[in-house]
Amino acid sequence: MIQPLLLACLTVSAPLGIGTQDPTAVEAPAEVADLSGSWEGSIEIPGQALEFDLDFERLPSGEWSGDISIPAQGATDLPLTAIGLEGDQATFRIQEVPGDPTFDGSLDQASLSGTFLQGGAEFPFSCQRAGLAAKGAKERLAAVFPLIEQALADHNVPSLGVAVVYKGEVLLADGFGFRDVEGKVPADGDTLYSIGSSTKAFTAFAVAQLVEQGKLDWDTLVKDVLPGFDLHDEYATDHITVQDLLIHRSGLPRHDFAWYLSTDATRPELLGAMEFLEPNARLGERFQYQNFMYMTAGMVVEAITGKSWEESLTESVLAPLGMGRTNFEVPQDADGAAATGSALPYNPAGEPEGGSAAGGDHLATVELEDYYPITAMGPAGSIRSSANEMTRWLQLLLAGGEFEGEELLGKSQVQHLMTSHSSIGAYPSRTDEVTVGYGLGWFLQAHKGHYYVQHGGNINGFSAMVGLYPLDGLGIVVLANRNSTGLPNLVALTIADHVLELEIEDWLAAPGSDGDEDEDGDAKDGEDSEDEDPAGQRVLDTTPAHPLADYAGTYHHAAYGTVSVALAAEGTGLTGDIGDGPWPMIHWHYEVFQADGDGVPDPLQGMAMQFRTDVTGRIESLEIAAEPSIDPIVFERQPDASLRDPEFLDRLVGSYAASEAITLTISRVGDELRVSQNGSPLMKLDPLDGTSFRLAELQGFTLEFELPETGPATVMIAHEPGDSTRCERIEEDSEPGN
Repeated sequence: MIQPLLLACLTVSAPLGIGTQDPTAVEAPAEVADLSGSWEGSIEIPGQALEFDLDFERLPSGEWSGDISIPAQGATDLPLTAIGLEGDQATFRIQEVPGDPTFDGSLDQASLSGTFLQGGAEFPFSCQRAGLAAKGAKERLAAVFPLIEQALADHNVPSLGVAVVYKGEVLLADGFGFRDVEGKVPADGDTLYSIGSSTKAFTAFAVAQLVEQGKLDWDTLVKDVLPGFDLHDEYATDHITVQDLLIHRSGLPRHDFAWYLSTDATRPELLGAMEFLEPNARLGERFQYQNFMYMTAGMVVEAITGKSWEESLTESVLAPLGMGRTNFEVPQDADGAAATGSALPYNPAGEPEGGSAAGGDHLATVELEDYYPITAMGPAGSIRSSANEMTRWLQLLLAGGEFEGEELLGKSQVQHLMTSHSSIGAYPSRTDEVTVGYGLGWFLQAHKGHYYVQHGGNINGFSAMVGLYPLDGLGIVVLANRNSTGLPNLVALTIADHVLELEIEDWLAAPGSDGDEDEDGDAKDGEDSEDEDPAGQRVLDTTPAHPLADYAGTYHHAAYGTVSVALAAEGTGLTGDIGDGPWPMIHWHYEVFQADGDGVPDPLQGMAMQFRTDVTGRIESLEIAAEPSIDPIVFERQPDASLRDPEFLDRLVGSYAASEAITLTISRVGDELRVSQNGSPLMKLDPLDGTSFRLAELQGFTLEFELPETGPATVMIAHEPGDSTRCERIEEDSEPGN
């Protein structure tokens, strides 16, 4: 029965604007109530509430004009006609819509309710004066405050910054708990938090602005904007578009270790590293969440504007919104945090002595974390903001790209960002919570029959949730200063249930039910768990195949960077280092070691690392399953630096007699050695370690030199599978071999 209204509102051909009263209407008697102003309400059709808003104005002639907007049907400012008000009875029709859609209701100064009629069908409707709906919502929201306070304790979260916008009004922008646990400094509406991947929606918005300005198209090829852009898959390199960057269908899995463990890398360096990141799908084949692509989208903004992503976003979004304290730089220490009003970052810790939350203090189970400088990957997650300033971001989006009379982005582009462009394929676990897909910087869901647009965020010591109900005019931001907690999402759902008057669900009652980590924090104690192997996968009583000192060296991957392995100070173990200081590598079994203990970067904690040898028994690589959806990442062992030193290499240059008939001649080309046999074409030698080199073109063939303390090498040993030949240096005045 509602289909005629839906079709009519989408296809109405009359000019959109303010309608006037039907001239054939009977003149109304004196009126005792007033329609003037804006009204917000809904028509209760089966299965849903169809939201609308009304605007009425009394003209100097005494007649009424008005319009109606129905967001769910894309209808904006449809003119009303036959507007009549007699006593407390009001009637009006939607102009030039089939089925003669008519409202007939009773009016007082605060509300209007009655019957909506169209095509013979009748449905109840009700609405309130604008502002009264927000007032009622604010009263309902107050019931959530004590729930939040209790949830902080139940989920071991130091503080939350919470922002709620409804029907254009800010209902809440405040803090709960402590932004500084040790100093017991309370959080407030101005406390700054890292919002992590909730940044992605800002980057997508900035790209949409450039599309609207005609500076690029959604289907512009990335390689046409970024000449240095190169993916491992040549087809993807040639065909991936700007929109593809933002919908997570590039064919690449996350590969997060390749940037997370390289805090000193630059944006161009990470862009160059993408050539060496292995895909596991074809372009467009399936949804795979990806941070590198959002960094690339940020670089597209840079290339088009000629400014950094940070500068462009500040000028085009943050400054117009008055988000002056929102920034991209983390404090260097607690003093810097205090000076900027920033929350300190925390991680879950093990239970304190005496049991969980000794003395009732849940903050005893969190520990201070270091801020993470996410500068290079900034467009994917570097924004830091507050509840107060994030209300402006919510107002902008809920108003279709307009803020305080200034249009930052057209409504059609805002809706494009919030429209599904990528299927996630998640099967629902309940009837009222359904995943719709992914837009551009937004996950799209249905929450209890309401369209829910959201994106979470997580970076060292912080978690976030930004959620919008665009058809209901509701926006929610929840920011936490604890790593990997689902509490922001649970608080956001709780707020939505109360504000939208949905069935109230106790989302906050059971810690861990949200997919959060174990409330103990799954902390490691840094000790070698020699006998702890619950999966039964460890082979006990094994030893490494080599002396521990043989594993020491530098191992490199073109995208993932360098792992330095060294003998531990006490000589009884190994340490690893990816630039932030050494951490323990505990022998697990055979050639497998495990990163386990103090100093291990969070993503590597407990990860197995396997050394590989070549056919000669030499350790040639280290494999780490850093990206579980593909084969382990292979870090190749790097040669000693001396083996690229021309001065050192010159000590190896010369001729060596393998037999009376065979002479091997070593020459240098730049910082590399070449070998020839009896004048044959030169073959390249790849440096290994010590004084050993490998023949690049022959598997299993190596050359090893014996050096005195000074002067040239005296002997070269040629190793081949199953045999070795000792070759003496031929002095310059000796007869060469034939």
